[in-house]
Amino acid sequence: MQNPFNRRLQKHLKLLKLICSLLSLILLTLLILLASPTMISSLFVSFFLFLTLFFISYLFFPLKNSFLLALIGFLLFLLRLLTRLPPGV
Repeated sequence: MQNPFNRRLQKHLKLLKLICSLLSLILLTLLILLASPTMISSLFVSFFLFLTLFFISYLFFPLKNSFLLALIGFLLFLLRLLTRLPPGV
């Protein structure tokens, strides 16, 4: 039989995970939309985004899933960056 405090704590942890996941998704979307190809350090920014996504998702998911989520975010960022580059670059 579970303690009512534990059930309430589990409910709050699920809500916290959901809020953090939504905030990280919003942050990722903003970074992808605002990525500028004229950034001098665009590769550094994309690598930093990969690490940030990895550590955020590692808090809530197993290691294998965290790596895959971070890799997908990293590839989306690079795809967005490449589609904004002028032709011939």
